[in-house]
Amino acid sequence: MDFVRRHEDTNYKSVIMFRSVRTLAKVGAFAAIPVLGLTACDASWPFETRGLPTHNKLAATPKVKDATGPLALAGVGMRSKNFYITAVDVYLCGCSLSGESVQRAQAWKAGGSTSSLPEALLAPAGSKGKAGPKVAVALKFVRAVSTSQVVEAFNDAFKGLPADDVTKFKAALAATVGDAGLKVGEEIGFYWLNPNGLVITKNGDVGDVLVNDDLCTRLLGVYLDPKITICPELLASVDTNVNSLAAK
Repeated sequence: MDFVRRHEDTNYKSVIMFRSVRTLAKVGAFAAIPVLGLTACDASWPFETRGLPTHNKLAATPKVKDATGPLALAGVGMRSKNFYITAVDVYLCGCSLSGESVQRAQAWKAGGSTSSLPEALLAPAGSKGKAGPKVAVALKFVRAVSTSQVVEAFNDAFKGLPADDVTKFKAALAATVGDAGLKVGEEIGFYWLNPNGLVITKNGDVGDVLVNDDLCTRLLGVYLDPKITICPELLASVDTNVNSLAAK
């Protein structure tokens, strides 16, 4: 069952139809941007990675001791923002999944689940002892942005959540991004941990761990929930390609 068919949301369906052809023509340009904190690309991957690496591994630090992995790339899409009458590309977005998360996404796609895809992916892993990341979303910027632009970009998505929780997330994100903001080619990573928690990285440098189930689910929904996604191209890519991945 397609992700689109699971939700009777006409706005989402219309957005999914806008799977930008112009971004596909830019693959060569993306390949020239260095990928920081991720493993190398693989030409044999079952779908076009558009310059993103096929595997994503969180560095082990005192903050995250069980950084198992790597996670497999499950989809790629461009995040664009409308600027008057022109859509401006902001970052290339890649979603990576653990072996168990691949299985969960495939089962969710097959139908029968009453939960959303983010809820299904963020449920505690069934395998005991797996405390590392289970889902990652990497944002590789194709235009320079300020720290405030990055932090405030989540305002609409987090409406309805406790203000204190949102403030803590914004503070952690701002601290990780730093005062200099993000240059072209730099990247932010979001890693959802098992059994819970979120780690934010910049160019592979690991920030603090946040533990807030509702906020973590909402943040993943920003990318993988058709009702609120800001990157429908990524969601469509995961929908199309997740069954081509072998769960390990």
